[in-house]
Amino acid sequence: MTAPDEELLESHRILAEHELLRREIRDLGQCADGLLLAASRPSWILELAARIEHLRPRLAEHFAREVECGFFDRLAEEWPNCEPACRELEADHYDLLVELDAVSHGVRAGRLDVGEAVRRTRTTLGRLARHEERENDLLHRTLEGGAPALD
Repeated sequence: MTAPDEELLESHRILAEHELLRREIRDLGQCADGLLLAASRPSWILELAARIEHLRPRLAEHFAREVECGFFDRLAEEWPNCEPACRELEADHYDLLVELDAVSHGVRAGRLDVGEAVRRTRTTLGRLARHEERENDLLHRTLEGGAPALD
């Protein structure tokens, strides 16, 4: 397989992973919303932590694959005006994982009440969804052969 074919395959693989992550983000958000309705049931807050802990390694693996396959570097090389956005997206990876860890550890240690756990989860999920949308936009535009839009 030629390098451009491999890059195309990798881009499609990342898009497919984004779709799976979008579903997991939606499911985790629904769990967080349900927690507000069932606040009197302590097991629900632990379920939220468990779901975060399920998502976290999958997300870390996905983020590592994006960097290892050279997605951001190729994009920045081909379109230098996107380099700042690429570096920002790369930095987001760490920040998003740290926040997910903080929420799950805070819940497990009893430091976060239901309202705070839900608020922080929803905020992080919103950031994660926007992050994945930006990456998808970059991927789609490169697959279409155009320069990525910057926001």
